[in-house]
Amino acid sequence: MTTIATSTEYDQLIKHMKDTALLGSTLGLLGWDQEVMMPKKGIDFRSNQMSVMARMYHEMTTDQKVGDWLSACEEDRDVIGEPTSVSATNIRELRHSYDRATKLPTELVEEEAVLSSKGQEAWKEARKNNDFKEFQPWLEKIVELLQRKAECYGWADGGEPWDALAEDYEPGCTAASVSEVFTPLRKRLQTLLDEIMGSDTKPSNTFNEISLPIDQQQAFVRSIATQIGFDFDAGRLDESTHPFCSGTHCNDVRLTTRFHENNVNDAIGSTMHEAGHGIYEQGLLFEHVGTP
Repeated sequence: MTTIATSTEYDQLIKHMKDTALLGSTLGLLGWDQEVMMPKKGIDFRSNQMSVMARMYHEMTTDQKVGDWLSACEEDRDVIGEPTSVSATNIRELRHSYDRATKLPTELVEEEAVLSSKGQEAWKEARKNNDFKEFQPWLEKIVELLQRKAECYGWADGGEPWDALAEDYEPGCTAASVSEVFTPLRKRLQTLLDEIMGSDTKPSNTFNEISLPIDQQQAFVRSIATQIGFDFDAGRLDESTHPFCSGTHCNDVRLTTRFHENNVNDAIGSTMHEAGHGIYEQGLLFEHVGTP
């Protein structure tokens, strides 16, 4: 057990955030169920469930008590102590999250939950039918909502809305910094691609054309996930339209993959990729579940 500097306010803050995380993990489990288990006709009710849960989670996250506890902890040198300590890290990251969350109106959070839930189902149908126009109206609504979300967050002078949204995934990342990396990379890759396409020697695609029954693929990729370190006593592997890694805590990590009889590589690649995320999640310490 890690020794953590504490105070009454810090203890109250961490208990509240752990309770909040319980609600958030339940919301995540509803999302997993929608992707893996939910009957097609369940989407309308499910989107309402997601909306209500998202509202409750947002209200707990942005409770004024959280701001008061954070302020008290920030003034307590015993709590913030060394910058790399557990307590200092928790306070710093929770402050960042709290300041961002309080910029979002509850109505927008509820709307995003509904759009994301219904939009996901619309995308699955459109993908199955190879019909982008079927999904386009949903995509336009989601983009418009994210533009409003970015406006709520705000961004630095000289930046752009994308920067505001990227902060949740890669703090400090900007569109300009991404462009600096990928623009020259694109040029070099295009040159390489032109050389390959113009060559008389063509790459073999034989492996991707191997036909293998789905049940054999399922056993094979499960074996791969086990051998690279994924613990199936603390997780599971299912199927979904698009592979992902989800779950509620380090002892319950959910992976998904997808199968095609004539494309074994898709199942292998997606399972290994998601298992990589899953192994990371399973490696987190249970004592810190619900905190940064």
